[in-house]
Parts: sequence; structure tokens; C-alpha cells
Amino acid sequence: MRVWLDKLIWLNTVVLFSSFYIFDASIYSRFILLGITILIACLILLKNNLHFPLYWHSFHTLVFLFALYCLLSTAWSIDPIASMIQGSTILQLLICMSILYSYYVGLTTTTPLWNVIKWSGYIVTIYAFFYYGWSTLSNVLSVAGRLDNTFSNVNNLGMLAALSVVITLYQVLFEKFKFTDLLTLLNILLIAATGSRKAFMLLAGGCGLVLLLRYSSKNWFLSLVRYVILLGIMLLFLRIFLELPLLSGIKERFDTLFNMWRNTGEIDSSAFLRNWMIKIGWEQFLQHPILGAGMSSSGIILERILRHTYFHNNYIELLACGGLVGFGLYYAFFIISGLQLFTQRHLPDKNTLLCLVVLFMLLIMDIGAVSSGAKPTYFYLMIFFIQIRINKRYLAQKNV
Repeated sequence: MRVWLDKLIWLNTVVLFSSFYIFDASIYSRFILLGITILIACLILLKNNLHFPLYWHSFHTLVFLFALYCLLSTAWSIDPIASMIQGSTILQLLICMSILYSYYVGLTTTTPLWNVIKWSGYIVTIYAFFYYGWSTLSNVLSVAGRLDNTFSNVNNLGMLAALSVVITLYQVLFEKFKFTDLLTLLNILLIAATGSRKAFMLLAGGCGLVLLLRYSSKNWFLSLVRYVILLGIMLLFLRIFLELPLLSGIKERFDTLFNMWRNTGEIDSSAFLRNWMIKIGWEQFLQHPILGAGMSSSGIILERILRHTYFHNNYIELLACGGLVGFGLYYAFFIISGLQLFTQRHLPDKNTLLCLVVLFMLLIMDIGAVSSGAKPTYFYLMIFFIQIRINKRYLAQKNV
């Protein structure tokens, strides 16, 4: 019975994480989140004979403080309703993640959680294939176009698909190959169809880091030689892949982005617009550097000039809207968890290295995306802090 309850909890966690994307644009998304969370809580109660384990660790404190700051910022925000909504949304996510945390922190590994993301990537990709239809996808790929934003933002779809591939590669290299790992081929097709530069960077960067970690050595000279060879091979394959017709749309978007930096040739309008938004956000930050204009108030700031809802850059979004205080509160998640995971990197549990890979790539992705209000972000952060707890338990048992 308990084994089946474990499987049901994991399956519902997959459904929950998948719903972050499949129902992203739905007005019922918060009710779906609530419903699945309650179901998982009931399953945990059954597994523990109606006893619910409660925890309040650093993860909970950090999320609560950030949510509280969002709510407090309504006092000076130029868009108090948006600040209130973001604060209440993060508090809802804290409740949801706390319930998941109470179950998964008791396990001996975070592998089930990484499998949640991996399988959610497969499920959302398959859903996207059915939603758009193969004819639409093949047409987009043939003309180097991009899918439209429909049930979810295509950049988010591409990044989930890319992260799913990175996790799969990690498990193949550090564990073993499974037949289901071939589903990553569908993920790669979806990434190409989204035309997302961020998704491709996450795919290339994440897979590159995984390869470097897998073939590292305690001998620094041997590691250096391997790194040089691997980097050369990866750059060669990257160049070959970008020349494929399948990825011609992404290559074209990268070319126009580089043209903007070089001030030559055709310039991508999206990249130009986002560069302009960064300048506006920076100017806004300089006006109110400590507390910002109010959390999630970027819509009002940009509406006056560009009629865009957010800055498409998490660093600028937080500096402009939350000031140095909001910026510091959010990135404390990454600094605190990153430093602890780095000190634990030599432990036998290889998932620590996967945490570091994903954490690093999330920081890179924040250059082109706003993550501070996104549901998946808090799921990733939860995994980092659970991994830290598992590592600490291992060290405590080892020192007994």
C-alpha cells in the first residue's frame, strides 16, 4: 500500500509540474494548483497514518521573506495591485512547495524530483505536438518560423524541453540509458519549432556542463586536457547543428542578435526592443535604487513607452521594481544554496552536481527571462534546498 502511495504522490507531482505549463494561460490555473496540492497532501496523510510532517527550513524562510517584501511594496508601488498579486501568488506557491517539501525531504535522493521535471518535459512536449498539430509544426520547421504563444509562452516550452534533455543526458552519463530517453528527440524538435534562443542556450550550455563534469578527473592536468578536447568537439558539433535546416530559424535569430552587438547587418526587432527595455529599467532603478518602483510594476513603467508587461530580464526586473532590497532577497536563494551545494560537490550523491548545473543555467537564463514570479522557479529552488538537507544527513551519519 505504501509503495503505491509513493507512486501516486510522484505521479501527481508530475501532473502538478506539467500543469504549470499546460494551464499557464488558463484562468483556472490557480484552482488546478490548489486541487492537485490538496490531493498530494491527502496522499501524504494516508502514507503517514494521518500524521503530516511539518518543516520550516531556510527554504521556507527565504520564500516567505521575498513574498512579504512583495506585499509590503504595495505601500510605495506605482502598481500596488500587481505587487499584491505577486506577493499572494508566491505565498500560494510557498504553501504548495511546503507540502511537497514535507514528503520529498524525507527521501534519500532527489532523483524522483529530477524525474518529475524530465517526465513533465516529455508530457508537455507531447501535449504541444497534439495541440499545434504535426502539420503546423512541420510547416514552422520548414520555413524556419516560430510557434505562436497559445497555452503557454513558447520560450518557456522550449526551456522546459531543453532542461528535460539536460537531465536525461545527465542520467544517461552518470547512471544508464533507458529506452524512454529517446523521447528527448521530440523535445529537440519542439525546441527548434519554438525558435527560442534561450532554450537553445540552455540545451547547449547545460549539456556542455554535464559532459565536462562527467569527464573531469582529480588530476587537474588530465582534466584540463579533457576539457580542451571536449570544448573543441562541442564547438564543432554546435557549428554543424546550427547549419542544419531544422535549426535555421534559431541560427538566424542568433545572427541578428550578434549584428545588434556589432552594429552591422540586419537587427532582430525582439533583441533591439529588449535592449531598449534594459536601458529603461536601469534608468528606473537609478531613480529608486533601494526599494524600487514596487514589485511587479514593470507593466506600468513600460506601458508609458513600449506597452510591454515586463522587462524580459530578471536582473533588470528586480532592480527596477524591487530595488537592491528585492534583488538581494531573491538572489539570496541562489547564493545560499549555491555556496552550500558547491561545498558539498565532492559527496557521492551525483545529484549535487546536477543541482549546480541547473542553478548556474538558471542564472544565465535570467538575462533573457523573468523568473522571480514563475511557478517552476520555486520548484527548482525547493530541489536545491532538499538536496542540501539530504547531503547534511549523509554527513551527519558518516560522522557518527
